[in-house]
Amino acid sequence: MAPDVLARAQVFTPRAVAELALTLALEGRSARDSVLDPACGDGVFLACALARGVAPARVFGVELDAELAVRARQQAPGATVKVGAFLAHEQKMSTIVGNPPYVRHESLSPGMRGAVADCLRRDWPELCAREHKTLAARADLAVAFVAHALACLRPGGRLAFVLSQAMFDTRYGQALCAFLA
Repeated sequence: MAPDVLARAQVFTPRAVAELALTLALEGRSARDSVLDPACGDGVFLACALARGVAPARVFGVELDAELAVRARQQAPGATVKVGAFLAHEQKMSTIVGNPPYVRHESLSPGMRGAVADCLRRDWPELCAREHKTLAARADLAVAFVAHALACLRPGGRLAFVLSQAMFDTRYGQALCAFLA
């Protein structure tokens, strides 16, 4: 992704919002559950998970921006933060929380569009070609994060993402809702 596109996708989540998402995701869960933030940014979700008593060895983050990964490690000591692309992540987790990047399809590089399409085909081969096309050909990058996060959940796992209502007012948003159902 181009640096300017990446910078536009960086919206830092207020701590209160991260705490709410974690409350929803971790309610009634075991202390042995793992927590992943797939676009951890400055690490607010990771820090909140640690504050809730999740063991540092069970708290994980993925961040594309190496400088932000350093900030996340500082804010969430002991958590594992990897620099890389979440769409290549394969480890199963019991809890996934976060605020995925919002990048319009038109702003994605051809390589990133291909990575999104490949990820959807790999994770959800049972989707029909029309659903793949709608989700991969027009959708915001956040939609790919939702679909991939669902594929990375362990059975019985929970996903809590901060998503824009505007995402659901689009054709691909309707396809996402159908996919989620």
